[in-house]
Amino acid sequence: MKYEAPVGELHESHPEMGEKAEHNKPKRKKRPEADITRQIQDWANTVKASRSMLLAVQLNQKGEPAIAPTWLVKQVDATSSVLKARAEILDSVIERMVDEQIIVSGHNSIANEWRRKLLCWYEGLTDEEKQAIPVFGNTISTRKCLNNVPGMRNLKWARLNIPLVEQTFRDILSDLEKRGVIDSDYKTTAERNLELEQKKEQCPRSDTWEKQLNALRAVPLSKIEDLVPTDPAKPFAQVFHLFAATSMATKSQSGQRNFVEGFRFVSQHLAEVGFSGKEHLLECIGPNYLPRFRNFLIDQRSSGAIGSHTADCVMSAARKVMKRALKVKGLGFTSFVDVEGFDIQRDTDDYRPYPPATRDEINDACELEILETNRLAADYVPFHGGCDPVDENGNIRRGYSTLENARWIFENKLNCERLSKTFADFEDIYEKCFFRITQYAPEGIADIYKSCGVIYEYTSRLLAPYVIRLAQVTGLNADSLKTLDIDDFIKSHEITKRPYLRYWKERSEGEKLLHLDLMKADFTWLTVAQSVEIERIFNDVIYLTRHIRQGADPSVEKKLFIFESGKANEYRKVRSFEDSLVLNQIMHKFSKDHGLKNESGEDLPISASRLRPSLVAALVDQGASIREIQVILGHKHIGTTIGYLDKLEFSKTAQKVVDEALQKIHKDFVLAEASAASAPKSNIDSQNNPNSPTVIIRTGLVECRNAYDPPPEIRALSGFKEGNPCSLLNKCLSCRNCIITVSNLPDLFAMRRDYLAMMETSSVAQTPYGRIIRDNLETLDSILKPSVQGFDAEQLEHAERLSEHILTNTLVEGMTL
Repeated sequence: MKYEAPVGELHESHPEMGEKAEHNKPKRKKRPEADITRQIQDWANTVKASRSMLLAVQLNQKGEPAIAPTWLVKQVDATSSVLKARAEILDSVIERMVDEQIIVSGHNSIANEWRRKLLCWYEGLTDEEKQAIPVFGNTISTRKCLNNVPGMRNLKWARLNIPLVEQTFRDILSDLEKRGVIDSDYKTTAERNLELEQKKEQCPRSDTWEKQLNALRAVPLSKIEDLVPTDPAKPFAQVFHLFAATSMATKSQSGQRNFVEGFRFVSQHLAEVGFSGKEHLLECIGPNYLPRFRNFLIDQRSSGAIGSHTADCVMSAARKVMKRALKVKGLGFTSFVDVEGFDIQRDTDDYRPYPPATRDEINDACELEILETNRLAADYVPFHGGCDPVDENGNIRRGYSTLENARWIFENKLNCERLSKTFADFEDIYEKCFFRITQYAPEGIADIYKSCGVIYEYTSRLLAPYVIRLAQVTGLNADSLKTLDIDDFIKSHEITKRPYLRYWKERSEGEKLLHLDLMKADFTWLTVAQSVEIERIFNDVIYLTRHIRQGADPSVEKKLFIFESGKANEYRKVRSFEDSLVLNQIMHKFSKDHGLKNESGEDLPISASRLRPSLVAALVDQGASIREIQVILGHKHIGTTIGYLDKLEFSKTAQKVVDEALQKIHKDFVLAEASAASAPKSNIDSQNNPNSPTVIIRTGLVECRNAYDPPPEIRALSGFKEGNPCSLLNKCLSCRNCIITVSNLPDLFAMRRDYLAMMETSSVAQTPYGRIIRDNLETLDSILKPSVQGFDAEQLEHAERLSEHILTNTLVEGMTL
């Protein structure tokens, strides 16, 4: 390994040419040979004394390892011929670099130069800087780290083509692994897939669920003794047997798969609540199991694990299993608590907030119906009209069969109490005549009572506007709304003295408190304080149901939302929403009755699951903090709130707000200023004026004064969109007809360096212009990387070195925002 001079640099010149060269060059004072030798020796001794100094010695690009001549000439201020005569001194530097393992014997000079550059960069970092090296894919990030290191742009190519470079890079990664920067247990996707295949080979697949279901279907199940025994190898085998027996009622394969899916989710739920799978069926499943299982499915839906269609099919299968359990002797099931299924709709819409206009329409419909229902709920006002239509024989007198006379009977003979045929006493002549008159009236019995200012039936549908309104104001989900009691609204907390709402949340800590009037937002659908609106709803519902509440069972009497059942076997029995499946049904019926439509003109489905995020959306629009939203939603951990907002795609809403704000800033402070100028300013004037809002964007061929304000001919193009930059910006540089030669490369490297510095040292990345600069950087990166069709690594590296002497463009330095 000897010192090498450039070709022709160390050869003696022809005497005549030498004379001409000496004639043209200024004469240099000749130094004594001893002084020159001493100077070069001192330089070599200084370099060899320090590893950091050795790492700074640049090596040649070709041949055996040797010091780069052009670099060395600048260091010692001597000519190539002088250095050649002292090659032994320079060879000692190379030998020292070999001893320090900066140079590895057996590899050429370019390979060792790459090794030197890598070691120089890495060893020049402090321990803190090494700990902070960006990592991606368990290796050093190219984009965030290596691309920013001078001379490392072509490292990827060097690692692929030069073994010593890859070895050196691996040594650096090993050191980072010892420091804990890189995970030693990290495995690539290919390695993980290989392990998975090996596990599959070692553990052959067992029978599919379908095969196991068919095997259990062959085992009769009529009494508890028929259940298959528990098996540790097959968790929840008895539960699966019950599912298999229930599936006998269906012959289709799709129907049987529903029971397989049902068992899969039931077993998953039982395992989550602590069962091991070895327990007897009676320990796992009881009459109250379905409500708990439905809450589990709600969590699965919230996390995105299943869709509404799957949840409804699974719930239906579980309900059929519970009905089948009633027929198994010895299980002790005489009844079970039933729950409603799930609305099947597009999962993208399931928890999507209603648009602001729709929220207002829902509120207006609720207010209109509440006003009418409250009017009917008031105490009856006597008519004092009509006359007695019944003769002495108990028949209706001719010509007296009118609604006015039926109302006279209602006021004077029926004590103003609503009457139905189901409970009518037809031995009573007045009750019989009342129904005879109303039977032939064109209106129905409910409308006749309504015209008299009386509510005929206290149906669940009657409570729909109150439930919807309460969900809209509080954001409570369906389960919490159904369990509310009449005393759950408290006007003054013992400690805070503020109003609050007490409710039950099955999936959380049970009873929770919703402190009211935390919302300071100006909602168009909430014109009074939150507590005032909730108190009004409670008072209205309590007053509306006062008559049926008196005859309700003690278990139902204190519930807020109660109604009279319309089923034939329990007609007018007072029930609560808590033990019924009507909540979503009445909301949908309410929407249909008022003709509410969605953005596509289709019937608008109303549900508590969409009213809850609608409240959150309104809070987000009004700028409520995430802590306020957390309290209002009743989340214990703020991480749950963050996940909730992310699931509801409020991050997109936030991004939209940011984009709109940036466009407004751009319009107000950039375009307005640029268009207001009476005469166009020159580029130089723009960049020299620190108050100028104009941003000069350099594209490689031209410099654009304002990319967001293109001339009319550009605006007229089909590809241009108002608010976006010029549709032709940088198109020339990326065009296949554009000719880029080696001589252009230093300017392009300098331009890329300018853009990178701009993104790091200014706030331009946070403005609309950041998008343009990022697009330009992508175009430049595609050009300035080695490729078969483009430039090789050596040409690019040489051009990048030359670019260091190109001054930063003054238009970039003078850019103002």
